[in-house]
Amino acid sequence: MLLDTLHIVNFRSHKNTTARFQTGTTVIVGDNGSGKSTIIDAVLFALSGEKWEKREGLKLDNFIGWNNERMSVSLTFAADGVKYRVQRSKILNRSTAASVDIWDENNKFWKNLANRQRGVDEKLGEILNLNEINTSVVRQGELTRILQLKPRERKEYFHKLLNLEEMEKFYGDFRKYVEDYKNEANKLAGKISGENEKKNRLDERQKEKESLKRQRDDLEKEIEKLKDDVEGKKRLCDEAEAKKDRHQKISNEIYISENNIKNVQRIIDEKEKELKEIEEIEKKIPELREDAKKFETLKVKRDEAGKILNLKNQYITLKDQEKEYNRHNSKISELQQAESDYNIISKDIENLKEKISELKISVEDIKRLDKQEEETKKKIIYCRNYIKDTGERYFSIFSEVCDLEKIKKIPEHREILQKEIAELMKERENFKGREQGLNATLKILDEQKRALNKEIEKAKNACNETEKKKNICDDYIKETEERYFRIFNKGCNLEKIKNIPAERENLRKEIESLMKERENFNGKQQELNVTLKNLEKQKNELLKTESVCPVCESPLPDNKKANLLENIAENNEKAVNELKEIKAKIKETDLNKNNKDKIQKDIEDINTDWFIAKYNERAELNRDLEEIKKDKADKEAKEKEYEDDEYKKNRELEENRNALKNFEFTKNKHEERLKAVENINSELFVEKHKEINELNTLTEKIKEDKIKVNTKKKEYEEYITRLNGKNKIFNELKKKHDDYIYSKKFVEGTNIKAINKDTEKISGEINAIIQTQNLPCTVEDVEHYITETKKQLDALERNNKLLSRYEGEIKNKNEIIKITGEEKTTYENLLMSKDELTAKRTEINYSEEKHKGIKKDCEDVGKRHQEADKNLGITKTNIENCETVIGEINADLEKIEGAKKEEEILNAFINFSTKIRDGFGRNGMQKDISQSFFPILEMYANNLFSTFGFPYDGVEIFEDEENCNINLKKENNTISSASLSGGEKSALSIALNAALSKIIGKADFLILDEPTESLDEGKIGELIEILKEFKGVSQLIVISHDRDFKNATRSRLEIYKEDGISYIAGEESENKEDGEDGEDDDKDDEDGEDDDKDDEDGEDGEDGEDGEDDESKGVKNLTNTQQGLFEF
Repeated sequence: MLLDTLHIVNFRSHKNTTARFQTGTTVIVGDNGSGKSTIIDAVLFALSGEKWEKREGLKLDNFIGWNNERMSVSLTFAADGVKYRVQRSKILNRSTAASVDIWDENNKFWKNLANRQRGVDEKLGEILNLNEINTSVVRQGELTRILQLKPRERKEYFHKLLNLEEMEKFYGDFRKYVEDYKNEANKLAGKISGENEKKNRLDERQKEKESLKRQRDDLEKEIEKLKDDVEGKKRLCDEAEAKKDRHQKISNEIYISENNIKNVQRIIDEKEKELKEIEEIEKKIPELREDAKKFETLKVKRDEAGKILNLKNQYITLKDQEKEYNRHNSKISELQQAESDYNIISKDIENLKEKISELKISVEDIKRLDKQEEETKKKIIYCRNYIKDTGERYFSIFSEVCDLEKIKKIPEHREILQKEIAELMKERENFKGREQGLNATLKILDEQKRALNKEIEKAKNACNETEKKKNICDDYIKETEERYFRIFNKGCNLEKIKNIPAERENLRKEIESLMKERENFNGKQQELNVTLKNLEKQKNELLKTESVCPVCESPLPDNKKANLLENIAENNEKAVNELKEIKAKIKETDLNKNNKDKIQKDIEDINTDWFIAKYNERAELNRDLEEIKKDKADKEAKEKEYEDDEYKKNRELEENRNALKNFEFTKNKHEERLKAVENINSELFVEKHKEINELNTLTEKIKEDKIKVNTKKKEYEEYITRLNGKNKIFNELKKKHDDYIYSKKFVEGTNIKAINKDTEKISGEINAIIQTQNLPCTVEDVEHYITETKKQLDALERNNKLLSRYEGEIKNKNEIIKITGEEKTTYENLLMSKDELTAKRTEINYSEEKHKGIKKDCEDVGKRHQEADKNLGITKTNIENCETVIGEINADLEKIEGAKKEEEILNAFINFSTKIRDGFGRNGMQKDISQSFFPILEMYANNLFSTFGFPYDGVEIFEDEENCNINLKKENNTISSASLSGGEKSALSIALNAALSKIIGKADFLILDEPTESLDEGKIGELIEILKEFKGVSQLIVISHDRDFKNATRSRLEIYKEDGISYIAGEESENKEDGEDGEDDDKDDEDGEDDDKDDEDGEDGEDGEDGEDDESKGVKNLTNTQQGLFEF
């Protein structure tokens, strides 16, 4: 792939720029910030699009020129002899538009291949290896990066270029995928391992079901028998219950009769008591009637006494009015002189107020003059303070006393300070440029460190996850080994676990043998029991008979009978001993079988397949854990190296910032001094001097006016003093004047004659009432008489109420006598009824004890019937449960059959997936690719390095398990790349980068961005000579601010910036060869013109017009806050 023509519009500082790239070496030169690196940004954007934006962490909108809404890039290039053009444009805050075209040589036009971002990226991916286009670009400060890397880092760098890290990631990620399937397979193995246990349970359940059916039949027969017993007992219970009801009913009636007798007796007693109380009341009534007559007489006297009390109150009120009238009349005589003095002092005060009002105008002039004098003093102080402050500021700046002549020289000082500040600003920009470069390097280191931290975190997580899984396996294996030890009382290993199925089979056979042996013992036990019964029967028959044999009916003498009984006793003893032995053997067999059953059950709990799977899984997890830990340790070591580099760069950055702070401090100090100088106003300084003289003259005039006015002020103050004295006397007389007026009005408003007349009238009325009613009181004690009368009336009123109640009760006397007679008749009838009921209850003959016995028998039979019903229900439920469990076991067995087939398929898939994963491992394709890559890289590097003419036999690139070393060979000696000179390192680095560009990027061009950074003049010259001799790629593009490159190459592009816009000064060619080379160059130029024309037409046809408008208007691209990818 070769670059041909680049056309950019409104891209960063480039408004409308066309750059042509020729074969051989092209140098792009220009000052820092001129926009030369933007050319390479545009090339990478055209080839990579938004992938370049995402990879570099940039925002495309920041690359649109200032005050523009759109930018576009068009790049023409050749690949495999075919000419292509890729165009991309970006509108502010919108997505990127893109297209790729191919040149139709026959019809001479561009034919579209793809549009939109995705289509263009896919088509360029077919044409070029876009993923590694960066191998063709050596960034600023990274020319010798490959040689500077440590061997381990160098190997990782190459592996990253080859995408081996992605393979390693796939290898690690795919392990979890395989483990998930292994876990599924282990789960299936666990399910399958329980098959024998399921079958054994099925047999047990079927046997249990048959036993339950027999038990159900026995219970049904028992229930039928109990049902008849329940019915008989129930009839007896019903009869006893009927007697109880009749007995209870009569008892209740007797109880009611007894209560009624008690109630009637109580009523009779109450009525007789009431008759006695009425007889006592009849004796008290005459006395109460006398008290009622006294009540009315006393009530009349109390009312008359109340009238006397009202008249007495009126009499007292009139007497008080007469006293008040006499008091005010005396007061008027006393205040006559004070009233006369009050009128005189009032006139004097009015005269003084008139004179004070006349003098007040002059006093107000004094206030005005005081205020004017105060304002003048303030202005004088302000002017003096300004002159003093100006003098102090001048002294603080120049350390000398200020005068008018010195202040006139301030503009000269201002110009000198401005020039010094401008020089400091230039020096600060240089330090800022270096700071930006260091920040960019630190950013790259930080990104590498973050990526490494993520990988370390992934490794930690993988390590923790693997250890968890390993712990699970360890726990299961330990638990199984402990279980094995508890069963067999010996240590466990994998071979012993594998032998468990054979142990289980042996136990099964032993248990079957013990069961058969027990059945034989049971048969013998039953035979011996039958023998013992027969012997007992024979013995009883012999004992009952006297002289005839119970079997053959022959004569049986006593001696023969004794012999027969003795033989039966011997046989019985022998049978009992044999039975004891059989029972002991049965017990021993049962104990032995139980032990075997327990061992078998414990063995069934050990899942051999699962143990083997976990054992193998643990071994694999241990291997994986070692790999993960090793990888983690490598990455942590690399992280430490990154941190060391970052520390060094931070120190450089800190030193640069300290220097920048010093410049800032000096600049700020100059700016502060400039600001202070600019604050000194010489013209205002002179004006303030003049203003002070004028204000002093005005102050003298004000003082003279104040002396004239002060004389009138003293007279004014004297009149004020006299007025205050008069006011004090006036206030004292005013109170007496108010009392005189009030008394006078009261006397004039009071009719004393009417008051005297009413007093005499009220006195006569009081005497008349006392004499008429013959009241036992005087006017003075009438209140006491009224109080005592009220108490007597209250007592008499209570007696009146009592009299009314007693008279009502006497009226009911006959009714009470009648009721008493009726109640006595009822009492006698109730006694007769009670006797009759008692006789009937005795005839029933009911016994509560007997009733309880019948009821208890009925309940016992009922309980037995219910218990049998309950047992029958439980038995039926157990049968149903057995059937359900049998169905579930059968279903589980069917699932186990399915799991077996699934496990077989899954294991085959796991084996296949493991082979795929191993293929992507370090010993698989990674190793094959790495072993193929380094010999090819060495071959290309040798061919390219040989073009420089250094005295070396060749380049040697060697890779081992952890490192990648690059050396040079010379006469059978190996020379480390670290010991090479600066020029040799540069040449070797260029050869390596060019080789990588050819192998990985498939590009026949190489871009070097600022390769002379940090090189002294001697090394810069050496690098220029090396580049002149370099023939490793068809196109070598060098970007540099070093002017020494200008005359060192075939062609160059010189970039400069004017008013914020970048321009190409001109493309100059130094073709020393004639003939075909010149013709080719002319042809290239013609093609370039065609390309420019097509580019101007663009995608929408508006780009060209927009560019011309912007150019004609001379829009200035102001300082952009976002720097370019390589621009510092």
